[in-house]
Amino acid sequence: MEKLARRCCYVCCCLIVSILVAVAVIAIVLRVVLKPRDVDLSVTRMTLQEFEASLNFPTFTPTLKLVLAMDVRVYNPNRASFAFSNSTVLMFYHGQESARTLVPAGRIPARDSVNISTVLDVAASRVIANPSFAGDVRAGILPVTTESAIKGRVNVWNIYRHSMVSVSKCQILLAVANQTIASYKCENKNIF
Repeated sequence: MEKLARRCCYVCCCLIVSILVAVAVIAIVLRVVLKPRDVDLSVTRMTLQEFEASLNFPTFTPTLKLVLAMDVRVYNPNRASFAFSNSTVLMFYHGQESARTLVPAGRIPARDSVNISTVLDVAASRVIANPSFAGDVRAGILPVTTESAIKGRVNVWNIYRHSMVSVSKCQILLAVANQTIASYKCENKNIF
């Protein structure tokens, strides 16, 4: 009897250790394979739909019409969908907000990307009221900054949840003489 009891105990211990090792291996594999990754936000295209900046002579009265179109690509490298809430794209002129547009909430499927098109219609009165406007028009360059922020969450089988904010900031130089975008440079980062 003692031999049988010892054998049963040995079999039970081996079975329990095997189950624990299997669970640990499965947990490690799930953590490595399903680990939430950062969403990539990038500006793919930027165009001026309308642009006119001038100083009317002889009174030097400033005028401005500015409409900027941007395409933002959001790539989700995760094995689960990325749900994002209502977000905004802002434009600043010398640190002062001059345009704002809403990006409606949405969902990006796993390992897929979505292109979001936005149009920023600048509030001319805010830009013209800025003391730097006349000098920038005379210099021929209007410096503006845009900031796109997408706030969302990845949820992998209700096991792993990962919230993040993906931000893209662009420095844009607008050429007054030929009414084009002289240059732009964007920096992307994720905030947790």
